[in-house]
Amino acid sequence: MFRLCKLCYSTAAQSIKSVKIKDVFKKGAINETKVGRVQGWVQSVRNHKRFCFIDISDGSLQTLQVVLPGNLMNKEIQNGASVSAVGKFVETEFNVNKIEMVCENIEVTGPCNPDEYPFLKHTPHEMQHLRSYPHLRMRRHSIMRGLRLRNQLEMRFHQYFQKHDFTHIHTPVITSSDCEGAGELFNVHSPNKMDSKDPNSNFFDKPAYLTVSGQMHLEACAMALGNVYTLNPAFRAEHGISRKHLSEFRMLEVEVAFVEDINYIMDLIEESIKYSIEEIELPVLQTFEDAFKDIPPNHSTAVENAKSKQYDRIPYSEALTILQNNSKRLKTPSPIWGDFNTEQESFLVKHCGMKPLFLVDFPKESKPFYMYANDDEKTVSAIDLIFPFCGELCGGSLREHRLEILQSSLHKLGLVDDYHWYLDLRRFGTVPHGGYGLGFDRLVHFLLGTRNIRDAVPFPRSPHSCPL
Repeated sequence: MFRLCKLCYSTAAQSIKSVKIKDVFKKGAINETKVGRVQGWVQSVRNHKRFCFIDISDGSLQTLQVVLPGNLMNKEIQNGASVSAVGKFVETEFNVNKIEMVCENIEVTGPCNPDEYPFLKHTPHEMQHLRSYPHLRMRRHSIMRGLRLRNQLEMRFHQYFQKHDFTHIHTPVITSSDCEGAGELFNVHSPNKMDSKDPNSNFFDKPAYLTVSGQMHLEACAMALGNVYTLNPAFRAEHGISRKHLSEFRMLEVEVAFVEDINYIMDLIEESIKYSIEEIELPVLQTFEDAFKDIPPNHSTAVENAKSKQYDRIPYSEALTILQNNSKRLKTPSPIWGDFNTEQESFLVKHCGMKPLFLVDFPKESKPFYMYANDDEKTVSAIDLIFPFCGELCGGSLREHRLEILQSSLHKLGLVDDYHWYLDLRRFGTVPHGGYGLGFDRLVHFLLGTRNIRDAVPFPRSPHSCPL
C-alpha cells in the first residue's frame, strides 16, 4: 500500500477498466468485475480515525460508497471534488446499496474548495438556493435524476412516433408567424447591414419572432409527408411569474393528415403518453437530499392513474355545468362561457378521480382561428388535456381545412395578407387534418412532483431570470 497525493497510478492501475456505477449494481456484476475504476464527483465525506467513507456519483441514479483506508486519506478529497478511484467491489449488509468499493488507489482529478463550494455536505438545500447556481445545481441528485428522467421520456416519445411511421421535423425557431395570435412574442432585433443606420430596418426585411409553436410549419410538412412531429423549443413573452410557466420551454407537437374525428387525436395523445411513461424510472423522491417539501401526498396515485387508467372525455358544456353546480366550493367566481382558470381545471380533475381529463368542443371565441368550426357555429373541434397538479398539459384540434371558412376568419381578423401562405395549403390539395401540442416540461414537472416547473428543466428561463 502506498500514499497518493495528487496521486499517480502504477502501470497496473492505469490498465484497470473503468466502470459506470449503475453497472456495478447489476446482478452478478461484481462476480465479473471484482476490481475496477470509478470516476465521478464526491457527494459526501465521512471521516473516522482509521478510514473514511466517501460517496461518489458519476451521473448514475445511484451513488457508490467507497471505503478509504487511513493511508489513502487526503485533504483534497472534499465534497464536490472530482476523483478517480480503483478498488475491489464487495457485497455488504451495512449500507443501502449492498455493494461498496474498498479503495486501493485514488486520484483527485479536480479539487474543490469546501469553503467556497455552495452546496454543503449532508445538508438538504431549498430549491431556490439551487436555482441561484444553475451551472452547478445538476451536481445535486434532485436535479440530476430529473435530467435523467427527461432523457428517458424524450427517447420514449421518439420511439413511439418512429414506431408508428411519423417523420420528425426540425421546425424553425425564428418565424414571421404568430401561431397562437396572442401577441406574446419575443421580437428578433438585428439591424439590416444594408441600412444599419435605420433603427426600424429588419434583418429579414420583415418582423421576425421567436416561435410560440411549430404547428403551422408542421401542417405544411403534413401536406406532403402525412404524419409528422417535432420536439422543439418554443417561447412566450408572458410577464407574469407562475410556478407552471416558463419563457422558454419544449413542446412535442404532432400533425396528422387525413383525419376527421377528434377522437383519433385523443387516442393518439393518450396512447403516446402512456407508452412514454410506462417504463420511466421514476426517482424515489423521499431519497432526494434537497427540499422537495411540497410533493402532493397522492402524487404517486396520480402518476399511476396517468399510466394505467383510461382518460375521461367530457364536452366543455358538461364541464361548465359541473363547475356551475359546485360554484360554492370554488374560491374564484363561477365560470361563464369561455376558458377555465387553474382552480377550475384542478376541481374538474379531482371530480373525475385524479385522472387525466380531456375537455372537448370549446367555445369558438376562446380559441384560435385555425380550429375546425363545428356545425353548431358556437364551438370548435378542440381539446385540452388536463393533468393533476400541472393543469393543461396538452391542447389540440382538428384544423380548419375548408378554404372559405378559414379565409372568412382571417378576413375578420385582418390577417389575410400575413397568412396567404397558410391559405395556399388549403388552395392546393388540402385534406382534413388535426394535431396537438404537449408541454414536455410540464409532463416532466408532473412526473417528478416538483412544486415549481423551473426545477424540472436544466436551465430555466422566466421573466427577469436568464442567468447564463
